[in-house]
Amino acid sequence: MVDLNLYLEEGFFKDTVLIFVNGEKVYHKEGLTTHAVIGLADSMTTNISNGRVEIEVICKNRNMSKKIAIDLKTAIHLAISVKDKGIHYRISKEPFSYM
Repeated sequence: MVDLNLYLEEGFFKDTVLIFVNGEKVYHKEGLTTHAVIGLADSMTTNISNGRVEIEVICKNRNMSKKIAIDLKTAIHLAISVKDKGIHYRISKEPFSYM
C-alpha cells in the first residue's frame, strides 16, 4: 500500500469535483473554489495498492474529465488544476508547498 496525495490547485470556482481511483470514488465535493492567496482549493490523501492505477478526475459542472494512468511504487503527490479549458496535472515525489 502507498499514499496517493492529491492537491486541487488553480482554476476551481464553485465546481463539483469527483475523483475515482481504479473506478472507486475517493473524493466528491461541491462548490470547490481555489483560495486565491495560496493557490489551493483542497487536498486529501488516500492509501491504495501499489502497481498500475487509473485516476479519473471529473469536473462535473464544466463537463470535463481527465484520466491519468500511473505506475505507483512509492507515495506520490498529484496536483490537479483547471486551465485552458482542460484539466491538467503534475506529479512529484515531494510534497507541494502552499503559502
